[in-house]
Amino acid sequence: MICFITRVYGNQIGYLRVLALSLYHNELDNIRLLIVNTDSSTDLTVLAQTVQLINELVLRNDYAKLLDLGIPSMKNDYGYELTDRALAYLYRKHARSTSECDYVIFTNADNFYVQTLARKILPYMKTKLDIIAWGFVSHYNYTPYSKELVTSEKQSVPGIVDDGTEKCIKVALQRGAVDLGAVAYRFQFLWQHNLYFRKKSDTYEVDSDGKFVELAARLTHSTVLLRQTLFVHQ
Repeated sequence: MICFITRVYGNQIGYLRVLALSLYHNELDNIRLLIVNTDSSTDLTVLAQTVQLINELVLRNDYAKLLDLGIPSMKNDYGYELTDRALAYLYRKHARSTSECDYVIFTNADNFYVQTLARKILPYMKTKLDIIAWGFVSHYNYTPYSKELVTSEKQSVPGIVDDGTEKCIKVALQRGAVDLGAVAYRFQFLWQHNLYFRKKSDTYEVDSDGKFVELAARLTHSTVLLRQTLFVHQ
């Protein structure tokens, strides 16, 4: 079972249906979306209706579940406090022998995955690797566009600007080369080490996901990096 801890706030609710349906068509039945609201201003009625609609569309009443994790913090913690509450929720369930996740993927509601995601990562889940990460596309990649220079003697030759492949990031288990939604973690591994996104000072940063994967990577050699673009980060 792959659990997608899916962080959402008001403006992302419309994208949630697209994410949910794209994952549903990933040729893997054992997927669950655990929806986490990260903003106190989100219309919870609309969010609950969207979750219900998703379950109706896929003919499963347990495909998407809106978690009740309390009121979000008023401070800007980039959604990681609620992400940690979701982890704590899963850890408590595991302690009661009611764990429902073999692997966990953290993502945002406006992210998208390719249709072959499950097929690509499933073999490594079967061998129980602790961390599985893959390449992705992001508009946050500030690598300069690759542009073909045009000399004054050849003004008729069109310039070529690569506005696509330069945004494809080859994932690495380090800050600046990974994204929250581009990693799958074996749940037993997370639980064993009691891993959370918060720092020892109980604070969060915009790159807490990078620091999280760096910490996790230091605790295991059971990892794999897939040089394939399986994820679109909005």
